[in-house]
Amino acid sequence: MYASSVFYAGILPFMSPGMKNEDNITMRNLAYPCHFIIFNEHESPAYEIVFFIQCCCSFVMASITNGACNLATVFIMHACGQLEILTSWLNNIRNNDSKSKDMYSKYSAVIEQHATTLRFINKVEKLFQQICFVEVVGCTLNICLLGYYTLIGWSQNDTGGVVTYLLLLTSFVYNIFLYCYMGEMLTQKCQGVSNVVYLTDWYELPVKLARGFILSIVIAQNYEPLKAGKLIYLSINTFGTSVLYFQVITIMRNEIEIIGPIPDLTEQSKSDIKYSIELIRWFLTPIGIWPTSSGTCEKILSEILVIVSFCLICFLLIPCSLHTFLNEKDPRMKMKMIGPLSFCLMAISKYCFLVMRKEKIRECLKHIQIDWRRVQLSTERDVMLTNAKEGRFIANLSATFMYGGGFFYHTIMPLTAGSFVTPDNITIRPLTYQVYDPLFAAQKTPSYEIVFTIQWFSGFVLYSITIGTCSLAAVFVLHACGQLKIVMSRLENLIDGTNEKMTDILESRIAQIVQLHLRAFNFIVRTEKILNEVCLIEFIGCTMNICFLGYYFMTEFERAETIATVTYCVLLVSFTFNIFILCYIGEMLTQQGLKVGLTAYMINWYELSGRKARDLILLLAIANYPNSITAGRMAELSYNSFCGILKSAAAYLNLLRTVVM
Repeated sequence: MYASSVFYAGILPFMSPGMKNEDNITMRNLAYPCHFIIFNEHESPAYEIVFFIQCCCSFVMASITNGACNLATVFIMHACGQLEILTSWLNNIRNNDSKSKDMYSKYSAVIEQHATTLRFINKVEKLFQQICFVEVVGCTLNICLLGYYTLIGWSQNDTGGVVTYLLLLTSFVYNIFLYCYMGEMLTQKCQGVSNVVYLTDWYELPVKLARGFILSIVIAQNYEPLKAGKLIYLSINTFGTSVLYFQVITIMRNEIEIIGPIPDLTEQSKSDIKYSIELIRWFLTPIGIWPTSSGTCEKILSEILVIVSFCLICFLLIPCSLHTFLNEKDPRMKMKMIGPLSFCLMAISKYCFLVMRKEKIRECLKHIQIDWRRVQLSTERDVMLTNAKEGRFIANLSATFMYGGGFFYHTIMPLTAGSFVTPDNITIRPLTYQVYDPLFAAQKTPSYEIVFTIQWFSGFVLYSITIGTCSLAAVFVLHACGQLKIVMSRLENLIDGTNEKMTDILESRIAQIVQLHLRAFNFIVRTEKILNEVCLIEFIGCTMNICFLGYYFMTEFERAETIATVTYCVLLVSFTFNIFILCYIGEMLTQQGLKVGLTAYMINWYELSGRKARDLILLLAIANYPNSITAGRMAELSYNSFCGILKSAAAYLNLLRTVVM
């Protein structure tokens, strides 16, 4: 903020030349143009005095902005620290003996800490609600205006103005991001308290003590800490209305312990596990994402595949980028290459996150294997097989579309395009991705054949990353949906065949239902952590790619290029299908989570004793807030998100046609 203020008030006026008015008086620039009746502000020493005062005013304004932001940061981070202490105390309660004598005193300390922290947060909200409202409204306007000023300066080749406005734009974006980030963090910490309470082994605690956890869950789930003027919640979603991209890391959860021993692998469970994860293993192994066993050779081979995949993508991205932005002069040809380049950038970004999440993918696969080994009833196995079959169908369909479109784009289009001769009598043979000539001559034999082959394998890597991402999300989310369906099935059968005299059987059933719900909840959290950033990239990238592919389709259709038209049509369907699948499984997961709570309420719980019926309250409380798959914590993946993507792509396409065509 101080740096941008110095540029705007102290440097920018000197970088813009003064002008003479009709009275031949030199009009020197000021950061804040003004007019004084009693003296001429453009003459010395009035100009220097006004300039100095304006610099001091800029310093004061920057100090006010920084002071408010820093004060909010210190207070809110202190509150987050207190909530983390509360979480650690809850974990200690979980780890200690549930029958210890000091359990009640420990829980009293937890309640006191929670209440004290909430009172402090209320004070902070009262202090900052008006300031935050002014910041949200002001930064939204300033970001819009500064973006406009930057574009104007760019069109006028005003380097000083562009640099200054970019610094100011960055400052305002960073400021509003800090407020939204702190609000999001505080909300997550508050709601995380209820998750930690629910994830403790509360069903092993004394009944009165377990009942005491209910109030903590309800308060923590429904508490919304920070608002801007009591109108707008400060969160990453709020920040997303002003800027397009940000990712936030979800909180870590402990692995849920499993009640009872894990059965050994049988031939049937081996077959079921292979059936459920076989396709994603096929797609992820060639690009080195599939988690390997402890064998040294397999680990080395996996690392080699990762390095090779990165090199192949860079072989497309770097030479083509240099050619597009340095060599190519035709705007239409530049536009034709920006789409493939954005797809490459999107793929390498997703690939980086998948490589970093490799160990978490292993944990989720292990979780799936244990679930298959623990299934005993044929009806539950049928539910899991149905969801596994749907996951395989989605993976196959995604592979068919993407590999089909990729084969057309990387093989048939270049081979059927035909070569042409330049005015310098040089034969130019088509390549999928053009190469920057100073790097190497790609048109000579055998360079052309080598480059064509490498680009073909690079395309295979790009499409494998996209297919692997979609398949991984489909298999994991549908497995979680299957587990939630099993929870609902067990809830429906909870009272059947039991009565109040069969207390042990009923308690055992409730314990198994709660434990299964905890495992499903934990698996969903892990899956969302793996896919969070990847889905954001897919969310933004597919919007751009659908726009570009629609533009390419129309231009090739007007030129009556049949092969190119078919190719772009297949690719357009592929990208639309991919983002639809992510939104579809996100919607399904949210709906299944809500159905668990509805099912728990719809059973004949009134036939249970009051003590047994109360055991379902925590399950109902947590089911009302289902976890879902989000795109960078900015937007939930749902049918509404899919419609929004199509609308945005259509709007951008219309703008692109207006500007280019």
